[in-house]
Amino acid sequence: MRIGKQRLIVVGLSLIVVAFTLAGRLVGQDRKREQTYDDLATFTEVLHLVDSSYVDPVGEAKLMEGAFRGMLASLDPHSGWLSPEEVKEVLAPARSRLSAGIETTKRGGYAYVVSVRAGSPAARAGVEAGDYIRTINGRTTREMSIFQVRHALGGSPGTSLALNLFGGREGREATFRLEPFRSSPLTVSSRPGGILLARVHYLERETVEALSKALAAPPKGTTQVLLDLRDTVGGGREEATALADLFLDGGTIVKVEQRGATPELLPATTGRAWSGPLAVLVNRLSAGAAEIAVASLKDHGRAQILGEPTFGDDSIQKLIRLPDDSAVILSVGRYMPPKGPAWGAEGIKPDVAIAAGATPRAAASDQEPVDEEEGEESEAEPGPVPQPGGPGEDLQLERALEYLARGDAAQKNAA
Repeated sequence: MRIGKQRLIVVGLSLIVVAFTLAGRLVGQDRKREQTYDDLATFTEVLHLVDSSYVDPVGEAKLMEGAFRGMLASLDPHSGWLSPEEVKEVLAPARSRLSAGIETTKRGGYAYVVSVRAGSPAARAGVEAGDYIRTINGRTTREMSIFQVRHALGGSPGTSLALNLFGGREGREATFRLEPFRSSPLTVSSRPGGILLARVHYLERETVEALSKALAAPPKGTTQVLLDLRDTVGGGREEATALADLFLDGGTIVKVEQRGATPELLPATTGRAWSGPLAVLVNRLSAGAAEIAVASLKDHGRAQILGEPTFGDDSIQKLIRLPDDSAVILSVGRYMPPKGPAWGAEGIKPDVAIAAGATPRAAASDQEPVDEEEGEESEAEPGPVPQPGGPGEDLQLERALEYLARGDAAQKNAA
């Protein structure tokens, strides 16, 4: 066997050892250790079969890249491996880098659109929340980590992006160029019944600052607040905790758990911006930082949660550089409510279920999306998209406002 192939096997065996170590399979019992050795022997045999019998010669680097990517992709949608070239690209200064305005995750192997910012190049090209991205500039997202997908959806001004989309049973193309755009992260309005409606489009520091000002001087007659976090993404734990802190008066906002470490408790400050009745409207595309805030408000009994279960993303990622200049994106922890269980993949369940208005698209999303180009049913989960019941209507919001106008949420908060 060539020296290069010997090195390949050594690296491969090391990779498998690391994988099993991370999974806790090398700790303790001799039986598990023996099983590990059996698995290592099987890996070596598979490697030899590919090298000696696959119809076309395969380079060592490609085999190992596939092993790295496959192992990490099997963990969760957020973990992945970056080659040295990709590490240089994603860590390059981002001063002139623009976003397409698309927030994504991975579902069923494909990139899945969680939210599209209003006024963005992607929104003007017709990309919608709930779409699956089959390819980006001809490259299938099945072979990309979510980190790579998000990086590919940005670039320098004028960069052209061609997306092949599918959702339900329809496929289409969206082509656009990256350019600067600005969209309002927050819309505040008064509704009948003394309701202040705060619609968060995108969670960032500016969002929290604007909401704090609105709560400090609400319109006359305001008796309760409806915080609309449907389709809300963006932000990190700082923005999430700042949002929850507007409505809390001390205590723990969220607990950060990492393997082998003492849980970190992120505290709320005293003196909230709004102490009156509060309700939060969410849907299946309320994700990430928004979920941290929702989980905290629900856990403290500070707000009544209306709508649908949230997206279900409580993980924390870290980029870890490796000696060969490649890197691993690994989920190293999760956010937890101070008292309640992790919301994980199931999302945060509402106190009062209010479904989105039925539309032809929403009905179609009840079925498994079919990737017609590949001629087979994809493994992607249905992508429910909260759409209004008709042109200009938002039935889910109207039902929530009607519920609040009856005083049910206010009575619960008062209790």
